[in-house]
Amino acid sequence: MKFVALTLCSLALAGCLVPSEPSKQAEEISSISAEGALLAHGVAEGGVTDSFTRVHAEALRKKLSELEPKVQVDAVSRVLRDADASLALLQDDPAAPGLLEQRLERISKRAEELVK
Repeated sequence: MKFVALTLCSLALAGCLVPSEPSKQAEEISSISAEGALLAHGVAEGGVTDSFTRVHAEALRKKLSELEPKVQVDAVSRVLRDADASLALLQDDPAAPGLLEQRLERISKRAEELVK
């Protein structure tokens, strides 16, 4: 239950502003991917319901879709698409949540490298 509350709070605190600077965009993608990895971890541990997983993954994908039109740097666009594809798998059929967790962690790190 704490996980659910923490996740909902982080979504609420993320705000509605869409960054226009590539480094800020990469930072946002890194954050969203890391949050997706936490969600996948919860699924793997069996502590998250299917309904919550679908809704939360959808909310994370929505944040990415709001960011996508502003992204103009190819490397940032690639990590955004990778994050979205991974979250789509988590949303639709989280058959291998451990693998998705690892994948989202790698995407988060790749995006974080673009911030530098």
